[in-house]
Amino acid sequence: MSRDARRDLLFVLIGALLVGGGLLIGILMFGGGDSVATGSAEATTASSPPSSDPGSASTSSSPTSSSSSTTVGSSTASSGATSSSSPADQTGPVISRAQSSEPGVWEVGTYAACSANPQTTQVVVDVSDPSGIDAVELTWTLDSQGQTLVMTRGADGAYWASIGPFAAATLPSGASMPVTAEVYARDGLGNEVRDLFFPFFWVNDCSDQDGPQIQLLQSTESDLWENANYGGCPTNPQTAQISAVVSDPSGLASVDLELRIGDLGWSAQMAEIAEHVYSVEIGPFHEDTLAIGGGTAIISVSVIATDSLGNGRRDTSDTLVVLHDCAI
Repeated sequence: MSRDARRDLLFVLIGALLVGGGLLIGILMFGGGDSVATGSAEATTASSPPSSDPGSASTSSSPTSSSSSTTVGSSTASSGATSSSSPADQTGPVISRAQSSEPGVWEVGTYAACSANPQTTQVVVDVSDPSGIDAVELTWTLDSQGQTLVMTRGADGAYWASIGPFAAATLPSGASMPVTAEVYARDGLGNEVRDLFFPFFWVNDCSDQDGPQIQLLQSTESDLWENANYGGCPTNPQTAQISAVVSDPSGLASVDLELRIGDLGWSAQMAEIAEHVYSVEIGPFHEDTLAIGGGTAIISVSVIATDSLGNGRRDTSDTLVVLHDCAI
């Protein structure tokens, strides 16, 4: 081959190489460039070591979003953990009201002064707690006595209990004493509270403060004569039996009879001759009891009774008996 022919062949080969190389570059740039770039980026991301340079954070923008999501989850979990681990209700119930239906009650008694007055009282308490109420109790004390009561929840949500009646002679005679009340409440978590109320209400003595009952005071004779053997005296009654029905719920200590004629006076103890019936004989009266020619005089008859508590009563009659003079 001649020299010129070899030169022309070389130029053709060079041109073919240039054209092929251009096509390859075009293919790489426009056909698979994304894959290559992505792969390169992934390789760069994967192979690049963590950088302390804040500017390099841009290479991990996608992980930052994922981390934010994790942080939210973590925050949610943390928030939930905080909610479950935060202190639960540690406060006892709230007692907002405690009152007695009666400001005072009386001991049990059979006489009007006591039976006409209240002998029991209803205690009402308002208790609330967000964890619910597990128990409410009331403890009352009166002097050295006391009692704990379990309170019952009513339809209105309040808790109530009844106190009384108090037995007779709970208090000294004539006394009135205050009652102290302590309300105890426990919620569903075991938190407790106690509240003291004093004085809560009063208890009044209802022991027998009345004197004995004296009824049917009578005499077997309405007219008596002095004790003398002249005139009409020996043939007329000189003595009489005075009787009365006397009773007291506390029992009787004494029943006496007192007589008066003007400035003169006599007394005698009456005897119980039947249940609640007391009697004593009066007379005879000395012949000088009345002035000579004095005619007649009213005998004032009084029954004086005292019960076992020291309460007394007197019943007097000026119409039972008349005494006659026995002068000739």
